[in-house]
Amino acid sequence: MDSVGVDFLPVDVYCFLGKEVRVRSNSEAILAHLRSMYGRFYDGPDIDPKTRRMHWEEVPGPGMQILDHLPERNELLIDDRNYLYRASQTNGRYYYTSRNLRTAADDLSGFCPPLTLIQSSLLRTIAVSAREHHFVHAGAVSWRENAVVFPAASGLGKTTLVLKLLSLGCKFLSDEVGCLDIEGAAIEPFPRKVNLRKESRLLLHLSGTKQENVPAQGEGPEQMLDIEEISPASLSDRYPLRFIVFMRGFGDEPRLEYVSGSHAVFEFLNSSIGPINDPGLHLYKLAPTINGARCFNLVMGELEETASLVMQLLDKQSL
Repeated sequence: MDSVGVDFLPVDVYCFLGKEVRVRSNSEAILAHLRSMYGRFYDGPDIDPKTRRMHWEEVPGPGMQILDHLPERNELLIDDRNYLYRASQTNGRYYYTSRNLRTAADDLSGFCPPLTLIQSSLLRTIAVSAREHHFVHAGAVSWRENAVVFPAASGLGKTTLVLKLLSLGCKFLSDEVGCLDIEGAAIEPFPRKVNLRKESRLLLHLSGTKQENVPAQGEGPEQMLDIEEISPASLSDRYPLRFIVFMRGFGDEPRLEYVSGSHAVFEFLNSSIGPINDPGLHLYKLAPTINGARCFNLVMGELEETASLVMQLLDKQSL
């Protein structure tokens, strides 16, 4: 990535699961957004002025560099030391391409808003640096000192369901990132701010909550909320993984069906965040934990009924 002559701002330092991650950019708006979104992980700026002038390859540790040239060149560049992303706007939509820096091969491409692309790159960076953990796209709560994860793609209601379960007594681990300590077979809390669309806020009766505006990331405008603004004293400690509930879309009424551990381990792997260099070895490491959990598919119905069904499952099988 050509950064010659770029006026970089001070490097921001975060600590995720004991690992330092550095973020460098020429855009205060981008840095401020990440500081707000991941405020509970923010350690402060790197006070060494040399870090601002270094070539990116010389900046120590895991991290990402973001060059925002959208206003003048219609180009956003992200280098997370594993992939180089380039995004530009075409007909009101942002198209991106990515290149694997280790193989110099083109990889993914598609449409994605800039802030979503930046956050995806950051999560990939965290996943690569914390090798003793496995990250999945999943909501997660705890109940009676057991962790429950809800692996699902975007738009399937993870955040809405997690927040509804908090109102029924569960504790918050994450709305989007399931973080599994592989050796300890436990889910770590990952309390970044929660992104909520208007429809979810209405379902959860959160219209009066203090909110921070965020540029639109999907089909409708989103707003960020700290979890304790929504549900005070709701943060969970880490707990053993006891339930895995795969979210399978929507139906007329909610329903749960049992999934075998041998099938669930592959489904869990399919929800992974970040690259997996040796899938066979990773399956071998994950299998005991997944087989030790109780696994189900969930079809969402009306929110109240769905949350009630999930709580019945947790109450019955946590005894």
